[in-house]
Amino acid sequence: MLKILNYKLIISLIISFSAFVSIAARPFNSTPSAIHNITLTIHLRGVYESKISLMTTVGGNQLIQSILTKESVPDGDTAIFSVPAEYLPGEFVLRFDYKELKTSTPYPAEKNFVINQQNLELWVHPIFSNNPDSTRFQDDEAENSAMARFMNENYAQKEKIGLLQNFLLNYDDNSSDFYKEGITEYEKRRKTHNKWIYDQIKAERGLFVSTLYNFQFVLPFLF
Repeated sequence: MLKILNYKLIISLIISFSAFVSIAARPFNSTPSAIHNITLTIHLRGVYESKISLMTTVGGNQLIQSILTKESVPDGDTAIFSVPAEYLPGEFVLRFDYKELKTSTPYPAEKNFVINQQNLELWVHPIFSNNPDSTRFQDDEAENSAMARFMNENYAQKEKIGLLQNFLLNYDDNSSDFYKEGITEYEKRRKTHNKWIYDQIKAERGLFVSTLYNFQFVLPFLF
């Protein structure tokens, strides 16, 4: 039984990976396109000081590299980066090597986010860089706010689908009517979820993050 389950998981993963590669190859077409540098303003608080580095993929090797750095930004100060248009739109990592106290050893923290065509302003506490209560963008920020809303709802929906999938994988009577009803319900929920994603992509097609929603589709599973 375990070998059969492993085989099914492997086949489904192959299907998922093939779809992932297909989607990843699609370019993002934004109108109007970003043809100028974008200003990223970072307000630091909560630590003694921090080195701040902006990182992204460089060239075609997909390796994360630092493209801009501020060596020492003290608590309460502001760092301003001019992000070159050649990297836009894209996914970025903001790395903080911060000292909580003057005598502390630098400690790393990272925040992942997206930059497209909008100048960004970020208030950040490096120790809580991924806590929305301590780190936030300006009120009218579009891309990352949309992504956060999408991922919160996506997680809630996928959690229910995942519970049903696990139940079906471990059910021991695959010929029963109850099991077949479970398969039907799984497919119904999967298709409803995917339609919701399609609707979000359509509604937010002007945002770069909408191209990332593709990776959240629930693909057919071989039970």
